[in-house]
Amino acid sequence: MAGLAKTHLLVLDERGLAPMSDADRRGFLEILEGRHDRRTTMVTGQLSVDLARLDRLSNAG
Repeated sequence: MAGLAKTHLLVLDERGLAPMSDADRRGFLEILEGRHDRRTTMVTGQLSVDLARLDRLSNAG
């Protein structure tokens, strides 16, 4: 996972397509938290998004 934290642009495609286990969810959040305010992360998917959750992923600054 250290390599994912250092990648300049990380694209996570089809996020949410398949159910995630608790361990997968923790790993996903660990990746996002490790990259927050440091690197660019793009998350794509075809599911509707709860605006409260979207706020946690977006960065206006």
